[in-house]
Amino acid sequence: MSDRWLYRPGRVLRSVSGQVTVATPAGCGACAQPCLGGLLQRDAAPIGVAGELAYEPGSAVALTLHKSGLTKACCLVFGLPMLGLLGGAIIADALGVALPQGGAAIGAALATVVVIARRDLAHSWINLKVTSPSTRAGLACEEDYE
Repeated sequence: MSDRWLYRPGRVLRSVSGQVTVATPAGCGACAQPCLGGLLQRDAAPIGVAGELAYEPGSAVALTLHKSGLTKACCLVFGLPMLGLLGGAIIADALGVALPQGGAAIGAALATVVVIARRDLAHSWINLKVTSPSTRAGLACEEDYE
């Protein structure tokens, strides 16, 4: 497989009508160990399965995510409000407003409203999928999860 994809091993906790709940190891992907003395525990998040794939509870799976989709979504969610913040301050300063911070706040607020209105676009870019662990050579979910 290409290095354009991010992979995370996981285990199916439950599967109900096309939605699965997957538990992934705590910690970063490099070591998959709990961090901060065990304060970060295993998380479970509901993940939609594309197609008619059926996963049984306890099955080893891999969560896959395209890197470019994550980058685009991050630019939308974090970059647009930052541009609004800076743009609002620049416009307020150019118009001679006494407090450019107010313009910055308005610009950031408007950009945030756009992000919230277009969150479906960010979701479509991320496109997180649940696949079998064999989709990536060398991914040993059994070992990585324990």
